[in-house]
Amino acid sequence: MKKIFASYCYLVFLGFFFLSPISPVRGQDSMHIRRDTLKADFVTQMGTFFKESSKKSLIDLEQDRAIIRQNKIFEEIKIISRQAGAFLKKGFDTVSLKLELDQIAAWHKLSQDGVFENKGSSQTSRNLTTTFNILNALQMEVKGYKRNVDHYQSQLVNYRLQIDSLTNDKSLPYPTIPWS
Repeated sequence: MKKIFASYCYLVFLGFFFLSPISPVRGQDSMHIRRDTLKADFVTQMGTFFKESSKKSLIDLEQDRAIIRQNKIFEEIKIISRQAGAFLKKGFDTVSLKLELDQIAAWHKLSQDGVFENKGSSQTSRNLTTTFNILNALQMEVKGYKRNVDHYQSQLVNYRLQIDSLTNDKSLPYPTIPWS
C-alpha cells in the first residue's frame, strides 16, 4: 500500500511538472505589471469627492457672504427707520405754522386797506412805501416757512429713498416693496 501511494504521488508530481508549461499563467510575461484597479478607483473616487467638496464649499461661502450682506442691510434699514421715527416724533409744528400763516393773512388784508381797498382820491408815497415794506416782510416770512416745510418734506423723502434702495438690494432673498 505504501508503494501504491508513493507511485500515485509520483504520477501526480510528474503530471503537474509536465503539464505546467501548457498552463496560461506560464505563457505570460513576468515583466508585465498589471495596475491595481481598486487603487485607481479609490483615487478617482477621492478626486471626485474633493471636486464636489470644493464646489460645495464655494456655494457655502457665497451663501455665507450673502447672509452677512443681508444682515448688514437689515441693520442699516433698522438704523434709518429709527432715525426716520425720531425725525417724525420731533415732527413739524403744523399748528404753529397755521397760526403764523393766519396772522400773515391778517396782516396782508390790513396792508391792503387804503391801497387796494377803500382807497381815497390819491395814493401817497408814504402809504405805498409802507404797504410795500409790509408786503415784502410778509413775503419773506412766508418764504422762510416754505423753506422749512420743503426741508422737512425732502428729509422725509430722503429717508424713504434710503429704505427703498436698501430693500431693493439684490442680496436680499426676494424684492420687497415697503411703500405699496
